[in-house]
Amino acid sequence: MHFTLAQATVDSGIPSRMVIDDVNIELIAAGQPAPVHALSTGERTVADRLGKGARIEFLRGRAAQNTALAALCLDTDTSLVRMPHRSHSLTHAGDIAVSAYTSAERVLGIGVDFEPDAKVSADRARFFLTQRELETWPDVLQPHHAPDLLRLWTVKEALYKATADNDALTVRDFTVNEPWAWSGIATLGSRPDVALRYVTTVARGGYLTVAAVLAPQMAAAAA
Repeated sequence: MHFTLAQATVDSGIPSRMVIDDVNIELIAAGQPAPVHALSTGERTVADRLGKGARIEFLRGRAAQNTALAALCLDTDTSLVRMPHRSHSLTHAGDIAVSAYTSAERVLGIGVDFEPDAKVSADRARFFLTQRELETWPDVLQPHHAPDLLRLWTVKEALYKATADNDALTVRDFTVNEPWAWSGIATLGSRPDVALRYVTTVARGGYLTVAAVLAPQMAAAAA
């Protein structure tokens, strides 16, 4: 595999851009860990506490996230960043980290999730699918829908990451209006005013989803 820190490449299997309504979401794929000497003091403190595997994952994430922050003209010291963040998000899976970012003012929050090859059982799906989703798509827990369950897991994770102040939330608090759709609208039961949108694509044999919270006027125009 070939990756660069400055951009998502064709060889990474990750698209360089996805679009939610008419908002461009840029994607950065990193396969190589960021060099330790490039870390800030705060980042190095975190890295030094981690075991070998977690440390490599952390450094890979820093490579993707630092590049996204630089593109947004923000401080690239990730130890100063509080997630969820309005302009960017991060996901790790296997040997890759992916950062999604946008400078669009209409975006109030952004989330990304990537799952290349995980298996989602019906029992696990009951943990994150809402009753309304199960009623809307009655046979979704059948074995032939296993790929859809993995896709929906990435949707729920991206929605969660896109939502500010999500500490008291779980992925099951989000309901996808049309769970069979690869892009669409979701709602947050406790916050009906939050306008959530998502789009999913196939990537490296799995699924990659980006989600965004849109400003109310933007969401009304797109609905």
